[in-house]
Amino acid sequence: MSIVKIPFARSYFTEAMIKNVTEEIGDAYRRGEMSNGESVRKLEERVAHISGADYGVACGCCSIGLQIAIGASGVQGTGITQSFTWDSTVIAINAVETGVHYLDIDYDRWTIKSFPAMPKAAYALAVDTFGMEFQPESRIPVFFDRAHSLGVKFRKLGMASVLSFSPSKICPGGEGGMILTNKERYAEAYVNARNIISRMSTANALTALEQLKVLPDLLDWKRETYAYYKQRLPEFKFQQGEGNHQVIGCLADTNALRDRIMERTADHMELKAYYKPPHLRTNGTWNLPVTEDVAARIICLPSWYGVDRDRVVELIREAME
Repeated sequence: MSIVKIPFARSYFTEAMIKNVTEEIGDAYRRGEMSNGESVRKLEERVAHISGADYGVACGCCSIGLQIAIGASGVQGTGITQSFTWDSTVIAINAVETGVHYLDIDYDRWTIKSFPAMPKAAYALAVDTFGMEFQPESRIPVFFDRAHSLGVKFRKLGMASVLSFSPSKICPGGEGGMILTNKERYAEAYVNARNIISRMSTANALTALEQLKVLPDLLDWKRETYAYYKQRLPEFKFQQGEGNHQVIGCLADTNALRDRIMERTADHMELKAYYKPPHLRTNGTWNLPVTEDVAARIICLPSWYGVDRDRVVELIREAME
């Protein structure tokens, strides 16, 4: 008998949703809309409203959105960010050739609490790790990598905040990103840059719009799943804070225990060890003890809508024996 392996991420689509999307894409194509058209404008308006932003600028992907936000804002000098992140955060800084400086994260939210003024430092690229919103103290302009944070009503957007619609996110469009800002002159600059280098496709926009219809249910499921895992796995330290719980991560007591759990569950369940800090792949010397400790002990659990949470807990407990 074949074993059904629990995937780490899975998008939620009913047959009715698939039917709606395919029909809407067909209608759009028949009227000549392939990208950056009426459907994209509708998505920009809805996501800006959900997020508490004045302006939304849709683009081809979140990574390019970060590059547009930083580059079109005209900042000069070194960018400060964390190394506990996906590579695209650092790529965005390197792409605009401002240079990167890493700071360590905290043990609660796994993000940077404060960005000090530093020589040659021009801006901060803060990360809402796994969709946990945080407002760091900062003495320099702040951009936010909020790839995981769709569904959160942001208290502050900084210079710009950027969301993702990639397949693993809570509201996937297949691909795509959204730059959010309350600053009109920057919004105009982002639109001009987007129109040149990274337009969102109509298919991505319509897929994301269909997903937005069930976003409240998806958010409720994520919150319930976070609370459930936290209660059933008290031996692990879970990320703290408020957000959408897009990724649910926890820390094992040791790196050896983390690796043993991942190895023993590999045939039955897909776990992730986000993130592998990019500073470890450079020639620089960085003092980031919390980043390295969290990266060595973290386990990210399947939390998609409908996942068998009892089975996830059961597999982890069996692996710990």
